[in-house]
Amino acid sequence: MIRALALSLLLTALPALTLAKKPKNDEEALQLLQKARSLADIRAPGSPPFRARGKIECTSLDAQKPPFTGAWSLLWQAPLQWREEVSFPGFTQVRVASGGKLWTYRNMAYEPVRVYQLGELLDFRSQWVLRSGQTISGPKHKSRKGVSMECVEVKGEPGPWRDLCLDSTTLFPAWIEPFSHTTLSVPFHEYSDYMPWGDHQFPRFMRAYEGDRLILSVRAEIEPAPAADSSQFTPPVSAVEWDWCDNAEPPKKISTVPPHYPGTALEERRRGIVSVYAVVHTDGTLGNLAVARSAGSDFDTASLNSVQQWRYRPAMCGSSPIATEIIIDVAYTLQE
Repeated sequence: MIRALALSLLLTALPALTLAKKPKNDEEALQLLQKARSLADIRAPGSPPFRARGKIECTSLDAQKPPFTGAWSLLWQAPLQWREEVSFPGFTQVRVASGGKLWTYRNMAYEPVRVYQLGELLDFRSQWVLRSGQTISGPKHKSRKGVSMECVEVKGEPGPWRDLCLDSTTLFPAWIEPFSHTTLSVPFHEYSDYMPWGDHQFPRFMRAYEGDRLILSVRAEIEPAPAADSSQFTPPVSAVEWDWCDNAEPPKKISTVPPHYPGTALEERRRGIVSVYAVVHTDGTLGNLAVARSAGSDFDTASLNSVQQWRYRPAMCGSSPIATEIIIDVAYTLQE
């Protein structure tokens, strides 16, 4: 299983893009992308085993509710053997990878939006890979929070379209900025306070923003892994088993069905975003649908009715399709 975020702007189609011969400046952009991943990928083959731990500060999906704290830990022995735990008040998730399988236990039927977004923030290396069907351009210079950055632009499916920015001095990944016109609730990511780990660098401070609103903050530390203990990689009781490989190809949308804008909501000129949790099966159909972010029962029902008819090219481990979890955002917007 891999992490993938599927997006809908009222199902506005994105232009199909393919990898083509790149001009010289785009070759430079690709080199920057590869350099950043090489520096920051502490999970690369041959990296020393480690244990990372972090304190999480998180805001609720409901802006009126107070923020809350949680904890994250990752025990990593090798690319195909690791154990990750995430806990918040009332929520627990344990994932164990071993022998080409991934076991996931959580005490609810779907992955909450904030937990999903946390996974994207922590495993940012997956966004520093150019996938089949994507193009890259740049570099271009930007400055944010007083940091001079060199950025490359990635477009195409699977999304999101985004700017990937490196600190101009260190070339460490500093900022991942989704394009505002192609994303809904996909956060901006910020990475800082790096420390060396083997031949790589580890960001001890990671933040995610929705617009100007800070939604997730992780302060983490890393240390050598303790002596190997096989019991740490025993599948949790009641865990769901998935086929899995490191750095699998994400699923891609093939066809969609536009959601029906509820009549009452249209009359009242209500807007909203519904986040739908789903499993993309190996045949490209969607199952296990659940509303992970509600915009009201009428929007929720319309979104579920639409999304259950979508079809995907499944995630791929080499030539083998695998099932994976995704979050689909369905936006209801009105022209002024």
